[in-house]
Amino acid sequence: MPRYFFNTRIGEELIPDPEGEELRDADHAWEVARATIREIVKTESAQVDLLRASLEVTDEEGDVLLEFPFSEAMLDLPTSPRNRH
Repeated sequence: MPRYFFNTRIGEELIPDPEGEELRDADHAWEVARATIREIVKTESAQVDLLRASLEVTDEEGDVLLEFPFSEAMLDLPTSPRNRH
């Protein structure tokens, strides 16, 4: 299985993922990127810079396969159910 790396970019700063993760394909890497961003937003929501951050998913050669902006992943987060009383 190919190995994908999920590097976090905030502005000009790049925080590399040194270990990566073996996944079946690029579509699976996209799903993992979205889930990772959602988890980060849940735990680090006070960080204003997160709106400018993105995950850069690279392959073993270091080629960027996709860039996933945190703001895009947050667009489809479920909202709280409304009270229907």
